[in-house]
Amino acid sequence: MASSTSSATSSLPLRMCACGFGYCVVKISRSAKNPGRAFYVCPRPMRCASWVGWCDEFHSTNLRAEQPHNHVDQGLRADVARIDQSLRMLRTVVGFLCFVVLVLLFRM
Repeated sequence: MASSTSSATSSLPLRMCACGFGYCVVKISRSAKNPGRAFYVCPRPMRCASWVGWCDEFHSTNLRAEQPHNHVDQGLRADVARIDQSLRMLRTVVGFLCFVVLVLLFRM
């Protein structure tokens, strides 16, 4: 599916990617089957399935089921994803430091 990023989609609702990393990016389809139709993709397409869904389908579903806590829930999911990423980085650093300490101890 050929697509381009659009900045004229600010009226569309924010949508959290299922992977929890953050809010989806909105792109516009340039395919023959769906020309000009907006769709969501993951903010990190190399680590997640890039395709998330059509904006108009999400927008109509979201209007029917809109609840006040949706934006809070999405924000919390994004926070959890950032914390998870930070924990992975800390585990890597701690593992490396443990390795350095062991090497230094065996050299004594």
